[in-house]
Amino acid sequence: IGNSILIYGRKNTSFPYQAFVGPDWPCMCVTYALLIAPTGLFINNIALSWGPGVVFGAAFLLLTTLVFYTLTACSDPGMVLEDEELKLSETESNSKFECGLCNILRPKRASHCFEC
Repeated sequence: IGNSILIYGRKNTSFPYQAFVGPDWPCMCVTYALLIAPTGLFINNIALSWGPGVVFGAAFLLLTTLVFYTLTACSDPGMVLEDEELKLSETESNSKFECGLCNILRPKRASHCFEC
C-alpha cells in the first residue's frame, strides 16, 4: 500500500486487525533500542538498589511507552482525498497553494507530503 508495508491483516480494516510500517521502519527499530537500552541499564544499575517498587514502576512505564508507541507507529496514517463538493471560491483559492505531487489545495503554511 504505497510505500507502507502491511505486517499483518487486510487492507480494509483498522489497526487492531492490521499493522503497517512505513519506509522508515529502521528508524522505528532504533527508537525501540533507544527506549529499551537506557531503561534496562537504569533498572539493572540503579533501580534494583532502590527497591522493588522502583523496578516495577520503571518496567511499567517502559511497557506502556512501548505499547503506545507501537499502536501509534503501526497504525494506518490515512491519506488526503480530494472532495468534489468543497470547491473553493476565488478569494479562498488566493490564500491556498496546489501541491505539485498530490494536486490538492492547501493553506500557505501547511504541508502534507515531502513535495510541499
